[in-house]
Amino acid sequence: MQITGLRRDLEEAGYAVRRGFLPRELLEAGDRIKSRAGRESIAEPHLGSVVSVGSSVDFAPIILFDAQYELLERAGYPDARFFAGFLISKPAGCPRLHWHQDWWGWSSAASYAATPPILYFMYYLTDTSAANGCLRVLPGSHRRKNGLHGLIEDRPTHPDRILPVDDVLVSTRHDEVDVTVRRGDLIVRDGRLLHASHANNSSEDRALIVLSFVPFWSDLPEELQCAFDRKRPKIEKSWPPVEAERVLARATVYNGASSPIRLQRTPDLSG
Repeated sequence: MQITGLRRDLEEAGYAVRRGFLPRELLEAGDRIKSRAGRESIAEPHLGSVVSVGSSVDFAPIILFDAQYELLERAGYPDARFFAGFLISKPAGCPRLHWHQDWWGWSSAASYAATPPILYFMYYLTDTSAANGCLRVLPGSHRRKNGLHGLIEDRPTHPDRILPVDDVLVSTRHDEVDVTVRRGDLIVRDGRLLHASHANNSSEDRALIVLSFVPFWSDLPEELQCAFDRKRPKIEKSWPPVEAERVLARATVYNGASSPIRLQRTPDLSG
């Protein structure tokens, strides 16, 4: 199988950028989700305001956007399934997002393969820069041990308070890269990649839609499939049935008899 540019970037660096990927009508759908967030949003100290897909059927057209599945198929991921998603709005004055990685399945051997166990599609609704909270990444840290791994392994994945500016979790690293984008651009990120963001020192919100996908669903061990099904947002309980069924047909739904893996958020990259 030929390795495409996207897949090569993901396997080597842990992230890739595709410019102008989200069309105008879906950008406007994202704007509507943001404008209607209201009471459905949850405040996180470093992320800002977070709205889950389970709270709004307005996410459906973005989840079902065919071009993202076609992009994954061209990259050699023909069996991708939707897992979860959020609107994240980082308000003016929100501090740096701490260094972390989002994967919780490190107890499975599948977590150490070149193929990412989970991918995050980050659709930006605003232009980003270091001034308003753009993404920061440590390239290659999804599969190779980075000095930061040892410094944060006993720290909480999501601190419940604002961290001091000299905390290692929000530190500037010599090997970090800023990933700046324009409205409508897409960042595809391996969930194992260490990442953070700058503070939003502008006067406007910096917003994005984040969707997560499992690229090789049928190849996963059943205990991982079961874990994904347990953890996915249960849209069938909160969305109208027709829209829920359309998304569930492409989602990480498991109906087997396996038990889920033991959740583990700390990798063992010593080998």
